[in-house]
Amino acid sequence: MADDTQARPFSGYQEWSQFLNKYYEIDDQIDTLWKEGKKEEVKKIRNILDELREEYIRRLPVLPLSRCPFCGSLFKFLFDPWGLEGFWWNNWGGGISHWDYSPKPCKHFILLLGALNLNGLPPKGGKGECRPGPEIPYVIARILNAHRSRVAVISSIPIHNGYTAYPIAYFTREWSVSVGSITAHWMYETINIGAYWTDKPEDVFDYELLPWVQKGKIKWIEPNDETCTISNNPKFPYANLPGRRKELIIREDKLRTVYIDEPIQMDEIWSYLKKK
Repeated sequence: MADDTQARPFSGYQEWSQFLNKYYEIDDQIDTLWKEGKKEEVKKIRNILDELREEYIRRLPVLPLSRCPFCGSLFKFLFDPWGLEGFWWNNWGGGISHWDYSPKPCKHFILLLGALNLNGLPPKGGKGECRPGPEIPYVIARILNAHRSRVAVISSIPIHNGYTAYPIAYFTREWSVSVGSITAHWMYETINIGAYWTDKPEDVFDYELLPWVQKGKIKWIEPNDETCTISNNPKFPYANLPGRRKELIIREDKLRTVYIDEPIQMDEIWSYLKKK
């Protein structure tokens, strides 16, 4: 376990980047040591990497991502605003739940999903596979339609590397759903909300958002609004945004996409692996 002196938050991009470079330099030693048959050394290094991943999670900032449309509570969550190389984006958290280091949300919150737009920039991720969703905001109809009070709140966060993240937080007034039943967040592929259990790739993402806005099922926070205030502006800023309507799959400098409601084809997988 990382000690408390290592829990100081990253001061910014430079310190975050230096930390990850240190991690990957240590990680690069494993293949060589394994080939040399130094299994005990490999075990020691893996323990060090486990501690560094835990330290990384502890040092991430907790940022305001959304706001409850019912009680007005600010929704804050552990988040990596610097780049996809961070383990937040690929679930390499040393077995630590992001919820363990995030403030408890209000009773109306049920789920956090999201999208990530590369804004025309090249892909840049870490060694772990990152699946941040499509490039533009969406809703999952089955989640919204499961109860008349369910609402999605869309917001946006600029990432240091030039990308734009779109948190999509779901809230409800129903009594049958509790925060304790949540086992997923944005980067997870399986969603479990009480009796609702699904794999995200098997669900259909709806990008036509204006009909949902007209029904009152989507609320939003204006881009660059650091106060995360629910907007009263009649113009919805997240409609018809440019970007891929496919799920992004990023590893290092490689990008592939897949339709959310399509199974991944084996020829796509082989083609991807050959490029590595």
